[in-house]
Amino acid sequence: MTLPLIGAIICSIVFVYCLSSKKIPNFTGFFIMAPIALYTGALKASDIYGVLNKSTIHLLLLIGMFASLIGMSHLDVPITKVITKVTGSATGKRRDTILLGTFFVLAGFFSWFLQNNYLTLSLLPVMFIMAKDYKISHSKIIMFAMYATTLGGSCTLIGTNTNTYASSILEGAGFAPLKFFDFIYTGLPCLIIGGLYMIVCSHYFPNYAGEALPEEYQGEMKTIELTKEERRRMKIVGATFIAFVGSLVLESSGKISLTPAIFGYAMMAVLIVTKCFTPKEIVKTARMDFLFQVATTLLEVKIVTEAGISDFLGNGIAQVLANTTNMYVISAVLFFGTLIITCFIANSTCVQLLAPVAIAVAGVLGANPTSFVMTVAVASSCSFLTPMASATNYMLMPYTNLRFTDFIKAGWPLAVLNALACIFVLPQFFPYF
Repeated sequence: MTLPLIGAIICSIVFVYCLSSKKIPNFTGFFIMAPIALYTGALKASDIYGVLNKSTIHLLLLIGMFASLIGMSHLDVPITKVITKVTGSATGKRRDTILLGTFFVLAGFFSWFLQNNYLTLSLLPVMFIMAKDYKISHSKIIMFAMYATTLGGSCTLIGTNTNTYASSILEGAGFAPLKFFDFIYTGLPCLIIGGLYMIVCSHYFPNYAGEALPEEYQGEMKTIELTKEERRRMKIVGATFIAFVGSLVLESSGKISLTPAIFGYAMMAVLIVTKCFTPKEIVKTARMDFLFQVATTLLEVKIVTEAGISDFLGNGIAQVLANTTNMYVISAVLFFGTLIITCFIANSTCVQLLAPVAIAVAGVLGANPTSFVMTVAVASSCSFLTPMASATNYMLMPYTNLRFTDFIKAGWPLAVLNALACIFVLPQFFPYF
């Protein structure tokens, strides 16, 4: 066994430990793995520096910055007003159906352009206001938001971490990154059909009548009166975010190249020049821990690829597939294998672990790696069955009275729907061979 291979194995162990341990933050993996990879010869210094030069890192950083700025500018206020206006004339069960339906449409749509975990956190004040004003269990509304933003986020490249990670892993392995609307072929049918199920069968969702609102939010149950300056800031933040998303869409279309990451930084400059936020406030929204967490993933992909570990794992899974070229069999094996794993670890972790393996399997079978990685990403996004299946779920759990069985009871139809879309729809648009 060579020293570079030993270094690669040690780095992989560190990577998995940092992802699974609650004692060590995920992003510290980069600081541990980089010197090990360099001094054992697993990677060259230029390879390690190159990880930090990926466009995906900058895109993820900007999305997090915009998410923070949206909350700071009170963009949840107009959302609340829209919900109140639409549902104000409804009464009884019809009112609840209209309320949840309206909330689903709004949350599902906005999650196309804002990662679902950020969106659900930013909507928490809105959900507690809804629970108080309409006398609905806030646990029910929060679970509704978990599922709505997960379904909506699965439609676009930036809507959920799993899709963005999948693209970054493809790019890190030397393949073309995914486009903005590549996931819409499976995501949109699941969003529409899943939304109808959630609205019509909302009685399947837990309803803890009379539950008390969390203490830390009880003091915020009032309408926020915005000043003229706050309204101006809110409009500019909204406009710059829409422009940033527009640059992503145009870049994906291939018609106009705006280099979205650089364009996003330009939008930050606009917010500073227009005095919406100070430079210090803008810098504070840039989460360096998140940046290095993504860098850790890209570094592991590079190490595993260079050391041949992914090829070894890929050969093992290829043997399980018995060299079949039946795209439905391949879809089913990849989907359900990933689904089982993502029920017990966060979906972003799941796609980070399995996407490099999917690329290796595609290489062994002589198949299209993009299709394999997309299958893993779709299955990883299917975080409906357990509270630990996604960051969105476990970040919101402390604000609810939800139990483990609530997720299984309400989420299994959505899991089945995603399985059907992934197995029968995805290969039609992204053939394996």
